[in-house]
Amino acid sequence: PVCPGMELEPIDAVCPGRDSEPTSEKILAVVVGGRSAPGINECIAAIVIEAEKYNLKVLGFYDGFLNLMNGRTDTGTAIYIKYGVARAAQEQGGCLLRSSRVRPSKQSEVDTIIATLRLWRVNYLVAIGGCHSAFTAMRLSEALKGEIGVAHIPKSIDDDMPLPTALHTMGFETARALGTQIVANIMEDARTAGLRFYIIVSMGHSAGHLASAIGMASGAHLAVIAEEFRNNRVTFYEIVDIVEGFILKRLAQGHENGVALLAEGLVSHMALGHIME
Repeated sequence: PVCPGMELEPIDAVCPGRDSEPTSEKILAVVVGGRSAPGINECIAAIVIEAEKYNLKVLGFYDGFLNLMNGRTDTGTAIYIKYGVARAAQEQGGCLLRSSRVRPSKQSEVDTIIATLRLWRVNYLVAIGGCHSAFTAMRLSEALKGEIGVAHIPKSIDDDMPLPTALHTMGFETARALGTQIVANIMEDARTAGLRFYIIVSMGHSAGHLASAIGMASGAHLAVIAEEFRNNRVTFYEIVDIVEGFILKRLAQGHENGVALLAEGLVSHMALGHIME
């Protein structure tokens, strides 16, 4: 026998529908948007623990806002999450609820999400995600006017959300630590492999926070982020000149190796013509 709440397999949720009898049971729904990031399952587990303190039933929607946008209420689109399921998921990577980058762009899609939440008899909604998920949560909150309580948990390895000072988005510190280890290993490889230079592109979306943090923590010889350029505009040729200059300077100093770290956000700050060239 398994103790109630300690089941290790998720239970497919059945939508009560519009015509079902009202109950006193309160539903807290969880949705995960955006890309995957460290800590999602731990966050879901924390939500479940806190919800159970208030006798709330936790409903998890698969695939971000995708199924809600399509008005889907069929079996397999949502699960009931108890502590045992959430605890087991903590030992795994990824996301228990499968995240999705799909988000509503039209008011009609927001209306469909709201209508679907009502069919599921949701009382509270917690959205875990980055900037776009936060914007969607805000639109839902404004449209619902308190009918369903909406909260957002900032999740992004990019750390590109306006949080209070010294607070980072969920996943950033883990990504920084892992990225630091990777870059440090490559630096050692460059040092012991003779004449060798590496160019590494760091994730981070349009922001350079992750690349900058990894560069400082690992001691990379060069880190280039878009924020360092005037008006945040940069050309491909400027990047080439910087990297070439870095290599020549290292060689002039007697070092036949080096590691340059480039933020992926540099591309988003380039003119389209430079990218096409």
